[in-house]
Amino acid sequence: MKKIFSFIFILLATLSYAQNLKNFSVPKGYKKVTEIKGDLDKEGKEETVIVFDTDKTASDYERAPGKKDYQRVFYILKNEQGQAKIWKENSSLLYSSGLGFYPDDNILTIQIKNNCLIVEQSFFSNSRHTQVNKHTFRFQNGDFYLIGSFDNFNDTCEFDFTNEINFSTGKVIVDREYSS
Repeated sequence: MKKIFSFIFILLATLSYAQNLKNFSVPKGYKKVTEIKGDLDKEGKEETVIVFDTDKTASDYERAPGKKDYQRVFYILKNEQGQAKIWKENSSLLYSSGLGFYPDDNILTIQIKNNCLIVEQSFFSNSRHTQVNKHTFRFQNGDFYLIGSFDNFNDTCEFDFTNEINFSTGKVIVDREYSS
């Protein structure tokens, strides 16, 4: 009898911790920006990361007639029995589509390297200033954690500021360079 209760308890505990992920379909009005695949949770299966411009405007700014500034969102999807399921979703990390002085020249790079999600974004704050941010996340203890952050603010004529931190090692780099 004791073995039966132990088996039932283990079975129920396992089932209660299993992920119930929602099916993914592209929301109406969303436009895909980029998509990558890679193993983020070290289970040996690739996850898919997709970035979209949403149908929600981030500001009233139009960089050209009809080109609005849209909020962005990314989804991390798991493939379960041939069906894409939403594992994680984030709409606060990414810059909007029209941010900056030259929004068409903004760069968004998403990559998966060494089981880490790396999000790099750059934009021009005016004709001379460029801002570059790179954030590295690792899946551990059941969620994604920021393990590295890089920020570079550059003025082509005056200065170049870099701030970098590796939260895993505690290493911090602060660099300030000035022209003249």
